[in-house]
Amino acid sequence: MAIKTSRPPKTLSNLKSATHHKGCDGRHYINYFQVGALELERWRRELEREAALKKVAEIDQRLAKINIEINELLLAADVVPQSKVAKAATTRTAKKKGFNIKY
Repeated sequence: MAIKTSRPPKTLSNLKSATHHKGCDGRHYINYFQVGALELERWRRELEREAALKKVAEIDQRLAKINIEINELLLAADVVPQSKVAKAATTRTAKKKGFNIKY
């Protein structure tokens, strides 16, 4: 048997007014949500950045190995004198900082 109450049933408007502080339009909830979304995006971007830096490092390592293999093959074939190979290896692997402006 159902119990009869004198209270009217709660509706959406009653729940909304009960959960929000008086004088508040709920904007602060939206702000918290946006902060959380931005933190998640920052985390994803940091992961992407780490992956990209790792890939660049792997590419640099492979390029250095390729240069070494080229030099070894040229030395074995006696195509280039040893001094030129050593000079070419140091100039290829050396990284230049900044830029040069020619006038």
